[in-house]
Amino acid sequence: MTNAPYVARSIADLHRLFFLPAPKHDLITVFDLTNRQCLAHASSSSLVFDFYSIWYKENAGGTLGYGQRAFDFNTGSLTFQAPGQLITVEDHYFSAGWALAFHPDLFRQYSLVQSIKDFDFFSYEVYRALQLTPENEESVNLLVSDIGKETQLGKNSFGEPIIVAQLELLLRMINRFYHNQSSPEQSSGSDLLTAVENEIQKYFNHDAKDLRPLLTVKYLADQLNLTPHHLSEKLKELTGSSALQHIHFNMVEKAKELISISGLTISEVAYVLGFEYPQSFSKVFKNKTGFTPTAFKNSLCTKRSVSLSRKN
Repeated sequence: MTNAPYVARSIADLHRLFFLPAPKHDLITVFDLTNRQCLAHASSSSLVFDFYSIWYKENAGGTLGYGQRAFDFNTGSLTFQAPGQLITVEDHYFSAGWALAFHPDLFRQYSLVQSIKDFDFFSYEVYRALQLTPENEESVNLLVSDIGKETQLGKNSFGEPIIVAQLELLLRMINRFYHNQSSPEQSSGSDLLTAVENEIQKYFNHDAKDLRPLLTVKYLADQLNLTPHHLSEKLKELTGSSALQHIHFNMVEKAKELISISGLTISEVAYVLGFEYPQSFSKVFKNKTGFTPTAFKNSLCTKRSVSLSRKN
């Protein structure tokens, strides 16, 4: 196995890791974890997903690394992972359960693109698995089952609003359960990956009206009292990605959000993110996604037009 993490960029990639057939919907999936001890053909013991995932595991044990820590399954059975976060599979095991994975592109045009930032359980700081009461477990499982049934109908403009509404309801339900259980020691992380994640999110979560300079490796390193070289080397060692790659990943995600819902032009998005020239922004965006910001915006407009025509 290599030291660099295996990066699953799509829901289809996740299905291949678990030896599952191609997903019915390319942006969201629900599947059973019974007899799914997998990952045997992954090129690395470390994994990074470009999408969100929620995992419910029965009788879980062993070690499953999460950032620079490991999930604590002594406290519960529900764990969470945000895009770009590092998972390290060691001797982890479980008897049954389910997985729900969903790509941010699913809800770019919905309010969830904003509200998902409110769900603290997707942070490296929350490494203790969430325990559900029998009543809460029943409610969560029922809603996950409904989402799974809807995804089996495939990708269509009629089903998408239903899936996003169900997903947001699930996340809000889990958020209530999490805050009913959480305690200060559950979110007291101070390791490097947690600190980097928090600093980058804090930088990009400012008001779009407030122009800020371009986020650089030097700025990020200064906030963490490290040299740029040491920060990049440490992140490369831990995650396989440099500090600049971490910045660009989050920058492009923020750009997609702004393009989707803010009403700003591509040039205005570039300036909000700190770019002096829109062409420089377009280059970074295309290098990370394979298409230009304009092409991404046009695809959203096409999607809206199709959705409206079907409603009429």
